[in-house]
Amino acid sequence: MQIPSQEPQIFNEATQNPPEQGGLSFEVENNEALGNVSDVLSSIQESIVHDKSVTAKDILDLKKSLGDLTVDIEGMKIPIRDIKDMQGLVENKKIWDEINEGNYENIYKLTFLFDNAAEHLSVHKYSLYLDGLTSLSDKAAEHLSRHQDSLFFDNLVSLSDTACQFLAQFRGNLYVQAELQKQINRYKKR
Repeated sequence: MQIPSQEPQIFNEATQNPPEQGGLSFEVENNEALGNVSDVLSSIQESIVHDKSVTAKDILDLKKSLGDLTVDIEGMKIPIRDIKDMQGLVENKKIWDEINEGNYENIYKLTFLFDNAAEHLSVHKYSLYLDGLTSLSDKAAEHLSRHQDSLFFDNLVSLSDTACQFLAQFRGNLYVQAELQKQINRYKKR
């Protein structure tokens, strides 16, 4: 079964409550990956209807095609297979809603940071306490390196060399674990 390729369709989903009731909304675009899911499901359905075995390969194909789907969460397109690694997605969304309303009280509870969120935070006038983060993407590090006040990353455990290069350019006070500070210092211009 092929999905007609007209204007891209968006499938809206929500976890827990509808968005207007505080749930997290996301969108799945009608793209090639969604077409692949449809094809695999049709094949499995065909096997079942004709009393044929559904093979392990069929199930693995379905798993792969589902993992290839991309959802749009807060402006970031994320493969579904990566979402399972995003602990606290709903809680982070609530914190982002607070931040977008000007309330930074719970910023330290963020457990991950989308690149566009880092860009938004980079222009914040005061210190950023991002102690809940354990990792930081290169693009997020690039955005935050432009911040004008202090950055606190007490629980950051690793950074790529590229992220270190960006944070080495940061002119404010940077608070990270000693090992990460050594890694960042290697890229500071003397």
